[in-house]
Amino acid sequence: MRVVTKSIVRGISRGTISSGDDRFIVWSIVFYSTRSPVFNILIILIAYLLVIAMLAIGVVGPYPGAIRPMFRAPKQFIRLLISRRLRQNHALEHATINVIEQRYRTRGVIGMPDMNGFHLRGRISPDTVISATQEAFRRLKRGEVDLAWNRRCPTSLVGTQMLLTVVLLIVVMAIWREFTAPPLLIALLAGALLGPPISPFLQRWLLVDPDLESLQFRDVEVRQPTGRLAMLSFFVYSPLFVRTAVVPQGRGKGGEVTLITSDQEEIEAGSYRLRD
Repeated sequence: MRVVTKSIVRGISRGTISSGDDRFIVWSIVFYSTRSPVFNILIILIAYLLVIAMLAIGVVGPYPGAIRPMFRAPKQFIRLLISRRLRQNHALEHATINVIEQRYRTRGVIGMPDMNGFHLRGRISPDTVISATQEAFRRLKRGEVDLAWNRRCPTSLVGTQMLLTVVLLIVVMAIWREFTAPPLLIALLAGALLGPPISPFLQRWLLVDPDLESLQFRDVEVRQPTGRLAMLSFFVYSPLFVRTAVVPQGRGKGGEVTLITSDQEEIEAGSYRLRD
């Protein structure tokens, strides 16, 4: 078939194939392209992304706002490996979500940490988040480190799947000694399927830091959806941003809690102090 297709291409360039043969030419080229290694690898990669998405949705849940963290997971995974401050906020985010689920039986809360705190999205009120974050802080300080783990974390899940895929691909390629579809398929499927059971262990040792000795809770801000999410604001809950800060040296372990609304109105919500 490749010889025939090469002859067709050569005939087109020389002008020896008439216009009546156009249909035959098109189908020959399509058939030839579907047999190419590049096409096969492309199909495998698309299938791999679909498998990861389905597994992630199965673990995280089909909640509004759960898709975006999955796309950001690889970059966020690398940042968590590098930054301790980010790992601390990640631990506090997980603890806050766990407290919300335990106390209020609310499911579908999705979070995303950054250097200054963490974002939460779900059917929750600012008062609920303030109370849950304060409790999460107290319990983590008391040594309840299990509160910092969350099996449904999309960053941990998707990041682990992709990390395993890269490692397995290197191993399989070293054994197979050529880059073809079969070793790629083996590595992709193994990485996607092994990710969910392995991600909790990787999360515990590499992606969260429950030691919040140097961290303090500052305030909660209501943020309106921006960009593409603004068009879906009727269906998507407004995100809340929980702001944290490094405890200045020489100050006590406490702080003031301020609620900032979407209109930038500041509401004093009281103060807190952490007991040793």
